[in-house]
Amino acid sequence: MTELFEQALGEFNAHMGTAYTSEDIELVPITRRNGVRKKNAVIERLQARNKPVSSSSAFSYMFGEAIIGMDGDRVSGKAAILFRTDLQGWASEESILMHELSHVFAITREYGGRWFPDGVEEDDFAALSGYGIWKEFIANYIASQCADPPPVHLNPLPVREK
Repeated sequence: MTELFEQALGEFNAHMGTAYTSEDIELVPITRRNGVRKKNAVIERLQARNKPVSSSSAFSYMFGEAIIGMDGDRVSGKAAILFRTDLQGWASEESILMHELSHVFAITREYGGRWFPDGVEEDDFAALSGYGIWKEFIANYIASQCADPPPVHLNPLPVREK
């Protein structure tokens, strides 16, 4: 798993002009059984804004998750990727890693290193719902640009001329 992660980091860095290392982004293998304990430990260690989880059902449909470290109200430059190791065969491991690396890239660059844009509060459901959709779209798009060839589920549809 470490070798695959290092390879994904190298490909992502080459495509995006970044210099991420495993010192900056920790890979945390999880299963549904140990996910609650490991995710909560990562959230605490990185002082992340993610809410702690109390049930393994939170991991029912998750392949991976990026957790961004915080220093007060600004991103810290440290992150972790939770990666399910008990779901082999469901999706390309490399595409999952590229998607989660894309979350790290986008979140650490949006809004000048702040978690939300100015004027958006944590209880603004409408804004946060829209932002949630945006985060998934941009992570898929960035990952599709880094994959060679792009995985089928990330490959943008060709634009047809009228």
